[in-house]
Amino acid sequence: MDETLRKSGEAVRRKVLGDDYVDRAMNNADSFSAPFQDVLNEYCWGAAWTDDGLDLKQRSLLNLGMLAALNRMHEFGIHFRGAIRNGLTDDELRAALVQIAVYCGIPAGVEAFRSPARSATRCARRESSDFPGLKEGAARRCFKSPEDEKVSSTSRSHDGTGMGPGQKTKNDNKGNHRMKRLTKISAAAASLAVALAAVPANAGAVLDRVMAAKDLKVATDANWAPQSFMNEKNELDGFDIDVAKDIGKRLGVKVEFVTPGWDIITAGNWAGRWDMHVGSMTPTKKRAEIFDFPAVYYYTPAAVAVHKDSKATKFSDLDGKVVGTTATSTFEAYAKGDLTLDAAGAPPFKYEFKPKEVKSYANSTTAFDDLRLGDGTRLDAVVSSLPSILDAVKAGYPIKQIGDPVFYEPLAIAIEHGDKELNDKIAEAVKGMQSDGTLSKLSVKWYGVDYTVVK
Repeated sequence: MDETLRKSGEAVRRKVLGDDYVDRAMNNADSFSAPFQDVLNEYCWGAAWTDDGLDLKQRSLLNLGMLAALNRMHEFGIHFRGAIRNGLTDDELRAALVQIAVYCGIPAGVEAFRSPARSATRCARRESSDFPGLKEGAARRCFKSPEDEKVSSTSRSHDGTGMGPGQKTKNDNKGNHRMKRLTKISAAAASLAVALAAVPANAGAVLDRVMAAKDLKVATDANWAPQSFMNEKNELDGFDIDVAKDIGKRLGVKVEFVTPGWDIITAGNWAGRWDMHVGSMTPTKKRAEIFDFPAVYYYTPAAVAVHKDSKATKFSDLDGKVVGTTATSTFEAYAKGDLTLDAAGAPPFKYEFKPKEVKSYANSTTAFDDLRLGDGTRLDAVVSSLPSILDAVKAGYPIKQIGDPVFYEPLAIAIEHGDKELNDKIAEAVKGMQSDGTLSKLSVKWYGVDYTVVK
């Protein structure tokens, strides 16, 4: 490996995508995927992005076109924000998206506008209580480049151009007619796409598609026993899997599972890749900005595990220690002292310890893998769901629970905003599972206790 190239690549990656994104990607990597992060930094960002043949703005435009054509809309959203960090203006971005619509097809154009528009829309809604659509410049206010942050508001003219009233550049009249025409086309395309993205989907659109195809795509985790995991037959199994299958049965459709990363699921912008998430999501107010929660289907205690050789016997023994958690989870928020449990039915809690460092993992299992190496070797403790800790102990992990559960959380099924009919159908199915005892039986089957009622 060329260490110089890797470091220069990582530096460019941070400049384009931001430190938070890169830190999350690299910290979430486990022993299996960490080498791929090195490949990304050395070859993708080092060999390609540091080449002098194109500047960063040009590379961003190329990436937007290619990712839209490949329908990689999650990556498209990441690089849209990167394009703004690289200095592309609203006009340049709009023109690029119109070009995408012309050469890749209107559906690709709609998705291209939809991806950045969803985040920008949420920002614009906060700016205007009577929001009728995406406000001018909202994308730049939501995704500021480092240069934007440095510009003082006093240095801008009233119209935001940086020039005083009546001032013109010497090229203002050149090609004016062509630019007006492009602006009209761009505005029309932008308005159509943003309307589709910002306004909730036509009532029943997702449900109609599901019922027509007789197929319900469900996102979940492939490595989070006993909620969801791959069994000895290489099939997804677990409590969440059984719950999703029963919902599908009550809707009269087959269930198809997909297993994206937790951070991808919770980011929203599913773009039709799956229809529903059954994976123990806490229905917080912040997440409710993106999702609807048709039903809470069980309540789980969060607990703390240490290595069996650990001398820690009480929570205060973990002060100043290294604690592992699942990235972007309530467990991570608790360990960092930043947990807000504002979901209905969530009992109060308090922070029992203050770690020196919180390490984030793709899931609890990879955190347990590091904890099992020895007391303090990589981790001193892991915060996770009590069922996951007990399942790891059952599987032979040399770990143990200390203390009582640190908090309890209601866990819900999630769908994206915009389809009340789908929401109501799922809510009806879960209510039926509660009424006929199916949920309780599934909980006892997988956990040995009934977690479907508040303790």
